[in-house]
Amino acid sequence: MERLILFLYPSFSVLINSVAFKQRLSKAQVWALALTYVGIGIAYFGELRIDTGNPNFFMGSFFVFLCSITYACYLSGTGRMVPVLGPAKFTSYSMLSATTAILLHFLSGRPRVVSRRCP
Repeated sequence: MERLILFLYPSFSVLINSVAFKQRLSKAQVWALALTYVGIGIAYFGELRIDTGNPNFFMGSFFVFLCSITYACYLSGTGRMVPVLGPAKFTSYSMLSATTAILLHFLSGRPRVVSRRCP
């Protein structure tokens, strides 16, 4: 189920470029978006009967949805930032921000592990 939601990122990228960067959608893109969301809706509601017994189903779906939007924002911004910064600097900034996020996540989840002294 999570893969279905995660693979919506191309449609989110199209929508972000349309709204934020004022790119017009073609008829083919509109039809592709509509078909994508109808298909995902059918698959998702079919899974509701199976997975809603899990109390974390909707929260997990929401987090995967946020991941998909985050990746779509990254892709939408990449095309405009690489020519400005250059590929090496852009990659460095991307890796630095990802490393910072992972480190903050680690520290917030297990603060006792970091503060222990090594034998």
